[in-house]
Amino acid sequence: MPKKSTQKQKFDRRILFDYLMDKYSIPKLPKHFFIKMSNIFNGKLEGLNKPIPPEHMYDMWIRKSKYLDKIYQRNVSKGNEMEGYLRLNYDLAIIISMYDSYLSWLDKQKISSAENENIKESITITDVLYRNNINNLNNSNNDSIEDILDELI
Repeated sequence: MPKKSTQKQKFDRRILFDYLMDKYSIPKLPKHFFIKMSNIFNGKLEGLNKPIPPEHMYDMWIRKSKYLDKIYQRNVSKGNEMEGYLRLNYDLAIIISMYDSYLSWLDKQKISSAENENIKESITITDVLYRNNINNLNNSNNDSIEDILDELI
């Protein structure tokens, strides 16, 4: 059986950038966008109190895509239409503002996952005890029937 790596595999930032270029129909992202994103990943962007890893940015963007589209549609209906890079920056600001709530959500998911693991463990232990109990009852029933037959004969 292959050994599992204990080191977490590093997220490829290109996945995030390719997604953004596709979503916002931008053929090539400007150099200053990569600098801005690097500052976000390192926590050096002005007004940012902690770094946001690229995998978190990607996950948030995927999860909040419909929400971002709704905001865009609301802005368009008000006559404030933004395309391409302008919309990307606008959505980026929204994503950054949601990071603390995303971290809270992640913590809740970890707690829920741990609770589910405990429940699975509990069910497995209960199932094993139940099977052992059934086997013991079956064995004792077989013995008592044989004893009764022996006594009758």
